[in-house]
Amino acid sequence: YPDPIVQSQLYSLVAETTANLFNLAFFAKQERIVEVTKNTNLILLVHKYLGLDASDKNIDEFRELNNIKNKELFLIKKGRTIKYLA
Repeated sequence: YPDPIVQSQLYSLVAETTANLFNLAFFAKQERIVEVTKNTNLILLVHKYLGLDASDKNIDEFRELNNIKNKELFLIKKGRTIKYLA
């Protein structure tokens, strides 16, 4: 005969796993890749794709994700591929 305690625990585990999968599906961010169509700069790209924030967290994350350093801080050339999370 099936053990009711095991069945109850299994049901709870399946319900919790399903809830976690729904959370991942609805709140996970996808990586998007875009080619820059004209010369621009870091701040304009962050504003366009992520929006600016008071602590500049979006700028830091965008720089790290796209490996933007030195000269590219001020000039990101046309044709460069960039990534962002949306």
